Amino acid sequence: MVIDGHSLAFRAFYALPVDSFVNRDGQHTNAIHGFISMLLMLLQREKPTHLAVAFDISRFSFRTREYEDYKGTRSETPAEFKGQIPLLQQALEAMGITTVTKEDYEADDILATFARQGSEQGYQVYVVSGDRDSIQLVNDDVTLLYPSVRGVSELTRYDRDKVYERYGIEPHLAQIDTLAAEFPAETNYLYSSYHARKADVAPSWRDPITGATVRQLRARQRARAPVDPRPNHP
Repeated sequence: MVIDGHSLAFRAFYALPVDSFVNRDGQHTNAIHGFISMLLMLLQREKPTHLAVAFDISRFSFRTREYEDYKGTRSETPAEFKGQIPLLQQALEAMGITTVTKEDYEADDILATFARQGSEQGYQVYVVSGDRDSIQLVNDDVTLLYPSVRGVSELTRYDRDKVYERYGIEPHLAQIDTLAAEFPAETNYLYSSYHARKADVAPSWRDPITGATVRQLRARQRARAPVDPRPNHP
């Protein structure tokens, strides 16, 4: 099991009242409390054999150097959230749980790397993230556990069938299709499928994806197999 640390921490932050979780030094702790509660629930329910939590280091990466407006529409991090991530990482390390970061890369890249490596080594991999990007990782060996606004008590389990049921396409096209339909501004700069990415090697290609390209991909997907466009799917 690999967990998107920032994504789950933000879920926890917005699920619990900020002012109810403050220590004597004035440090807010609602994200920490909520994250650990959700983590314990996940461990009890899923019983993973291996576990790691990936975190972003900052908003800046090789993507922001290559495309200045990458994620430029995102709002500022709430002041009450700042300072909670380092404390959360300390808490996880005290629990013996591996936390992973990599300079110049995002947590998404780390999730993709572990998901691919685990799949190649014969594991059934669970990716826990509230980020739609992670839908691209889904395959026969990788399942996305997508928390609701209530947290992990209500999870959507995205396997290949669920992705196809929800979006009508294969997982590696799900993010392109979803963003093009729901968040047009984000389609200005999307990357190749995360499942093809390694966190220790820069992606081999990173081309802008336009609405026209999305339509072409969808048309090509349908034309390839009119009856059931899910290749090699039982």
